[in-house]
Amino acid sequence: MSIQKELSVFFVNYNLKEDINKLIKKIPEDIKVLIIDNSNDEDNISSLSEQNNITVIKNKNNSGQVGGINSGLKNIQTKYAIYSDVDVDLDWSEILKFYNYVEKVNKNDFGIIVPQHPWGNQPDSYYHKKKYNDKYTERMKIVTGHFIFFNMEIVKEHGGYDDKIWMYYDETDYCLKLDRLNIKILTLLDANVPHKGHDIIKKSYTYKSTKDENIILLRHWHMGWSKFYFFKKNYNYFFALKKTFKDLIFSIIKCLAYLFVDKYKFLINYNKLAGLVNSFFLRESWKRPEHYNKLEAKR
Repeated sequence: MSIQKELSVFFVNYNLKEDINKLIKKIPEDIKVLIIDNSNDEDNISSLSEQNNITVIKNKNNSGQVGGINSGLKNIQTKYAIYSDVDVDLDWSEILKFYNYVEKVNKNDFGIIVPQHPWGNQPDSYYHKKKYNDKYTERMKIVTGHFIFFNMEIVKEHGGYDDKIWMYYDETDYCLKLDRLNIKILTLLDANVPHKGHDIIKKSYTYKSTKDENIILLRHWHMGWSKFYFFKKNYNYFFALKKTFKDLIFSIIKCLAYLFVDKYKFLINYNKLAGLVNSFFLRESWKRPEHYNKLEAKR
């Protein structure tokens, strides 16, 4: 079998046509590409479907990162699939490393494979236990999910991500599911896919002038909601309280500290606090971009 018949690449789009275009140009025209479109602009990405190797799936509602990934996984027809965030520095030679590894060394004994972490080696902590696998890979417990090589046989057998999560802790939850099934999660040691998004998140506290301010606030809301949900789902309610108690206290303190001196930092901490509290009371993940858009329209 050839790579053209065995591999598909897919992205989730939210009003990022220019970024998607840049990535597609780096992928050979005989490789299947799937774009899950969550954008609110009908013409935002549809023109790309005119290319023979590209399929655009338009979601009626913004299903978020997780819903988009699940839509992609449900529509993949090949043996392997690569999901990539849009804000990566994609290089086809790096993609070939994954395919060559599974073809020459490890065809089926894995669930997912990822590149090295954007900040260096994959973290080695309680949730990131390294285990020797072979000279090409390290077996992991949890990995970051900006770029993932999926074994679609495993996806079809055990399902994709938890679609109750809209953003954050999605790949962590999926990794824990695979790890508990004793399905291998691997880092390909010589593969690197730089991720710009990590720098944006680190700098978000100072992004007062960004046009995506509401998106940053939304991220912090889901950061709070998803963290509690993840620990509650995979352990228990009281364990989740213990793991998020510091977040609760710090968010309250920071809200009070910034209330009258820095509106933007107040809103960041308020949104994280609101996400946590909603999760504490077992409310579903409901906050979406349109909620911020309505508030903006009222101002």
